[in-house]
Amino acid sequence: MENKHELTEKLKVIETEIYNDKIDLRGINSKLEIAYKYEEELLQRMDYAKKQTEELRKQFFIKAGEISTKYDKMKNIFDVFTGNFYRH
Repeated sequence: MENKHELTEKLKVIETEIYNDKIDLRGINSKLEIAYKYEEELLQRMDYAKKQTEELRKQFFIKAGEISTKYDKMKNIFDVFTGNFYRH
């Protein structure tokens, strides 16, 4: 009979450990789900930022081209007035 008491106590200890581990597992799982969601949001933001950067880069080069064209027009006008139109 004494042996049954020891076994029962050992089972209770193991059962308590399992219960505590399940609680830990739920906490870890909750944190993991939040981490996955956060990671997905970061990926979406990164994708959006890359698209925005690419769009700004295109706008930059378009505007730089426009400025360059206007400088060329200015130079042509200056060349006519200064007589430097043979230097091209």
